[in-house]
Amino acid sequence: DYEELLLQHGANVYQKCDKNRMPIHYLFLANHQSAVDPIDLLSVLTTAMKDQRIDETDCNIQSPLHLAAWIGATICCLHLLKRKADINRLDKNGNTPLSFAVSRGHDSCAIILIQNGANVKANVVRAPESKSEPQKKKKPLWKWKPLVAPETTSEKETYTVFQEAIT
Repeated sequence: DYEELLLQHGANVYQKCDKNRMPIHYLFLANHQSAVDPIDLLSVLTTAMKDQRIDETDCNIQSPLHLAAWIGATICCLHLLKRKADINRLDKNGNTPLSFAVSRGHDSCAIILIQNGANVKANVVRAPESKSEPQKKKKPLWKWKPLVAPETTSEKETYTVFQEAIT
């Protein structure tokens, strides 16, 4: 209800941060570990936005539909699609919303996207992890040192949606 109060007092629903994200993007980023679909707040935001600019992308060229598919918010995906969100938009790595739904195991979300015309020939692209980000790993009690170092690659890995779904 805080959101509705802010909107009643003139909060700017189109305000962007330094990552080019609007509140509609943060709706999904804030709920990425929740099992609850944030459809109530999405409805409030899209109504306040008069269904305009709901397909704008952030610094990763990800739309709110990408982020909804990432967290498996099936009802939110359907809501955004009914408001003309681009179902096959590619992010900076070449992933579509369907790529995210499949790679994260959100079957119902993937089905909704396919039923609404998502490109089933889309790829799932896994970008290499950034080495600048600190790794939060537990310190092992012992460390195995292989005789031969495993082969690693700093290139993107690309799979078809079907390959990702069966692995």
